Amino acid sequence: VSADPNLNIQLQATASLTDPYPAVNGSLKMGNVDLFALNLVDDSLRLAGDLYANFLSVNPDYPSGTLVWGNPKMIIPNRSVLLDSISFASNPSKDSVQNIYFDASGILKTTLTGHIPLTEMGNAVLSHINRHYRLDDTNIQVRPE
Repeated sequence: VSADPNLNIQLQATASLTDPYPAVNGSLKMGNVDLFALNLVDDSLRLAGDLYANFLSVNPDYPSGTLVWGNPKMIIPNRSVLLDSISFASNPSKDSVQNIYFDASGILKTTLTGHIPLTEMGNAVLSHINRHYRLDDTNIQVRPE
């Protein structure tokens, strides 16, 4: 339990450190997490809700488990974003194939499969996007053919 009003959380968790990649099971109740007041972001962003994690392995390349954010609440300047839940599930196969599922209250659902380790996913996505668009810090421009 945290007494800081900018980080009002309650954490209960267990971990098994017997394997090379730990197993983790836990819950984090977020009454208020003010990332701006904690100097973690440059603009107002507050979070609330309940996080539940159940991972058989937290291997950064091939995690195996689920993460659910129940009753997620995000407060940004002039807006509150309230959803039913946000869930992430990863169930890699024995031959290193990713099987990742993401669901944001049915508004956005996606499935990722393939042989790319999760730690290399960002570079792979940018490489694919950069074939068609040039991304920089300010805008997206279509590349000439």
